[in-house]
Amino acid sequence: MYSDGTFERYTDNHVPSTHGTLESGVATRDVVIDPDTGVWARIFRPKSTFSSSGTEPEPPLEKVPIVLHFHGGGFCVGSPGAPHTHAFCRAMCLATRCLWVSVAYRLAPEHKLPAAYADGVSAFRWLTEEGGAEDPWVSSVGDVGRVFLAGESAGGTMVHYVAGEIGSGFGSGFGFGSGLGSSSSSGPVWV
Repeated sequence: MYSDGTFERYTDNHVPSTHGTLESGVATRDVVIDPDTGVWARIFRPKSTFSSSGTEPEPPLEKVPIVLHFHGGGFCVGSPGAPHTHAFCRAMCLATRCLWVSVAYRLAPEHKLPAAYADGVSAFRWLTEEGGAEDPWVSSVGDVGRVFLAGESAGGTMVHYVAGEIGSGFGSGFGFGSGLGSSSSSGPVWV
């Protein structure tokens, strides 16, 4: 940021989503969480949630836990499409066999804090309330009763804030726990 208020943001080469096609064991696609703010997320879906032919799963497939991820970058840079974030989420999706949802929250200085925090809470609500029911991947493969929060650097701060909001009881039925536990559609959110 320069003294006259202008700034230059280093932009990584944006890695495009696979638009639902499996590549190296993971399929990705981008979804809009909040059209009013432009907040979006990239969903990473592991191969283990597809049938052996690589098509949609056939019931009764056990639903998998969901990891809601917030990228680092000092609240000023980054996105789920940044090469390092995309690679990290892809690798973690494969390793954990969970559905990963990485949020592109609004960045400073255009959007001062607490905008990013509000986006984190909005993303959690979208996942567990609205989007969970409407999104085909979340509703068919993700278990919204087993949601984990993850983040690095500024993303870790986002996790702390969102967990605090969950703990303050903004949503009924949410709580704290540990471990992957057993599948439960009405169980706690794990932080």
